[in-house]
Amino acid sequence: PEAVVHAAKVATEFRMKFHKPVVVDMFCYRRFGHNEGDEPAFTQPIMYRNIRTHKTVVQIYADRLIAEGQVSQAEVDKMRADWRAHLEAEWEVGQSYKPNKADWLDGAWSGLRTADNQDEQRRGKTAVPVRTLKEIGKKLTEVPKDFEAHKTILRFLENRRQAIESGEGIDWSTAEALA
Repeated sequence: PEAVVHAAKVATEFRMKFHKPVVVDMFCYRRFGHNEGDEPAFTQPIMYRNIRTHKTVVQIYADRLIAEGQVSQAEVDKMRADWRAHLEAEWEVGQSYKPNKADWLDGAWSGLRTADNQDEQRRGKTAVPVRTLKEIGKKLTEVPKDFEAHKTILRFLENRRQAIESGEGIDWSTAEALA
C-alpha cells in the first residue's frame, strides 16, 4: 500500500509541475471481479479459488505493521472498527439524502430543464409492445433442459424472469438484454 501511495504522490507532483498526463500502471487483480454484477468464479474458477485463499491487502499490511512493532493488534482492530462505524454512519446519512435540484442544475447546467412525464418529445417512442418484451424475457431466462446451470445463475435468471413478468425491479442489465 505504501508503494501505491508513493507512486500516486509522485505522479501527482509530476502532473502539477510539468502539466503533462501521467499513467500509473499497477499489476494487480480484482478480488471480487470486475463489478458488483460479475462473478469471476464462473469464468476463472481456478484462479479465483486461489485468490480466495490469499489474505487481503489490509490483512497483509496490518500483519507487517504489527510484526515491525509499528502498531498493536488492538490498534488495528480499533482502526478497523472506527472505519466501519464511519462507513455505517455515512450510509445512514445517505439513506435520507434528498438532492436539491439547484445543486445539480446550477452553473453550466442552469439553462437545462428537467423532463417531466408530460414531455412526450423527450420521452421517445419505443413501439415495442409489453407482450413482445415479456416473450423476449421468457427466452432470455430459459435454461436448456439438458444444461446444468450453476445455482447462482439459476437464481439470477429466476429473479430476472420475475422482474420482467411483473414489470417491477428491472435493473439496467435486464433492460439492456431486452433491448
